[in-house]
Amino acid sequence: MDDWRNRRVTVLGLGRHGGGVGAVRWLAARGARVTVTDLADEVGLARSIAALEGVPIDRWRLGGHDEADFAGAEAVVVNPAIRPNHPLVEFARRSGAAITSEIELFLAVCPASVVAVTGTVGKSSTATMIARIFEAAGERTWLGGNLGGSLLDVVDRMTRDDRVVLELSSFQLFWLSRQARMPAAAVLTAFSPHHLDWHGSIEHYRAAKERLFREQTSDGIAVIGRGIEPWASIASGRVVSPLNDDLLPELTVFGAHQRSNAAIAAAVTTALGVSTDAVVHGLRRFRDLPHRLELIAEIGGRRFIDDSKSTSPAATLAALEACGPQTWLLAGGA
Repeated sequence: MDDWRNRRVTVLGLGRHGGGVGAVRWLAARGARVTVTDLADEVGLARSIAALEGVPIDRWRLGGHDEADFAGAEAVVVNPAIRPNHPLVEFARRSGAAITSEIELFLAVCPASVVAVTGTVGKSSTATMIARIFEAAGERTWLGGNLGGSLLDVVDRMTRDDRVVLELSSFQLFWLSRQARMPAAAVLTAFSPHHLDWHGSIEHYRAAKERLFREQTSDGIAVIGRGIEPWASIASGRVVSPLNDDLLPELTVFGAHQRSNAAIAAAVTTALGVSTDAVVHGLRRFRDLPHRLELIAEIGGRRFIDDSKSTSPAATLAALEACGPQTWLLAGGA
């Protein structure tokens, strides 16, 4: 929709990580009549609710959902954590509502060129490396997506000359509609089974990732990580290989997987016209991200490393390989 004034929009899942808040703020600022509904209550959503203080919202429905909030909606903005085939989403679709998401809203209005990064592991580090390289080249750069927050809050400040780097999860890719504008540059860092409790099968998980490459424009760029080269056959854009390791500078972070991420970041930025000097300076500026092989302390000759973002076997294996054989692993969860 180009004109949101007086449109009835239901935001399904406000969430705690900023995407829902950004969508609500953006829609309300454009005159939409917004309903917010979430299974969590006011206590669980206290921070998100506080971030919306003063924003005109037609209706709050917290602690549960009501079909009535979807029956007359012209659009439903779905939180990416909402599972496929959610009955209320299907009901809204049958009632004539357009189904969209915060990321799709952003892509529709973003004036800048976008590099999208997905993959089972390495998304956050690779996306951040790409952003650091663009910054080293002197380009105004915006980093967002699955990293948290919402770039809808700042999209009005962006220009055609800016760069946007988006980390996109399989959930976010799944909820892009068939009308969504796909980024011209797409990156796949790695692929292995993950989130099968949400997707139901590896085929469903793969299909969500594939959209980023199948539906990009023919003049786009696709960078496929090492070991998953067959993915190149589905790309609609020009396929660019990761740089050779001997062309990369020394990094401040450890692990062979980080050098693989750097090779991908260097490849996509070089293909987009960034100089070799900027690639080198940008990669040297990259530092550990929170909870991703983050060095917490060194005591008595022992390094204590927080890798709590490692939520898949593939990520944990990469971390163990980076840390070496004399490692004690403390693991938990499902």
